[in-house]
Amino acid sequence: MNDLADALRLKGCKVWYADSELRIGDSLSSRIEEGLRRSKRGIVVLSRHFFGKRWTQKELGALHAKVVNRSILPVWHGVSEEEVRSHYPLLADILAVRSSEGMDIVVSKLLDAMRE
Repeated sequence: MNDLADALRLKGCKVWYADSELRIGDSLSSRIEEGLRRSKRGIVVLSRHFFGKRWTQKELGALHAKVVNRSILPVWHGVSEEEVRSHYPLLADILAVRSSEGMDIVVSKLLDAMRE
């Protein structure tokens, strides 16, 4: 989803994305916590890959701890409502955008949500 991070940056958003922010020798947990601390909102791309990783669950837990009104903005990437509900029932209740709608729509809907 580096394409999403790049598209948001092009629209003027400050984006913390692990793949572009982490360097050899960094503490994953410290850097992720720092990124979350500095963020007003977190975009969570839910995918089968996400469901299979343990560290993503920890990252999501940290984001949940920070939850304020509309701070989690879910993007469903190749997953169904049933899959999301089976892994994260509370996230299934948050209105999401589906990556299948196309990058322009995803970015537009995320930007709209971040403006409020």
